[in-house]
Amino acid sequence: MCCDTRTRVAARLCELAGTHGRHVNGDVRLAVHITREDLGRTTGTSRESANRARAYFEHKGWVRGSHGRYLIDDANALGKLAGGR
Repeated sequence: MCCDTRTRVAARLCELAGTHGRHVNGDVRLAVHITREDLGRTTGTSRESANRARAYFEHKGWVRGSHGRYLIDDANALGKLAGGR
């Protein structure tokens, strides 16, 4: 892995937005269920570390998530962190 946890989680959420995202009122709703365990596993980190990254994104107002469903409120900010994705 070449990047820190926040960058990898942001990149994964951006990837999912590109493949499974639906635009709803200016936001992007992921049309796929992804657990915290899935997010950790697919980003090469623990569930706990992936969850801390997700909580940071929520605090910044970029992402909202509950029960495996995610809404990306600020895709630009998330994409910048992910390296321009």
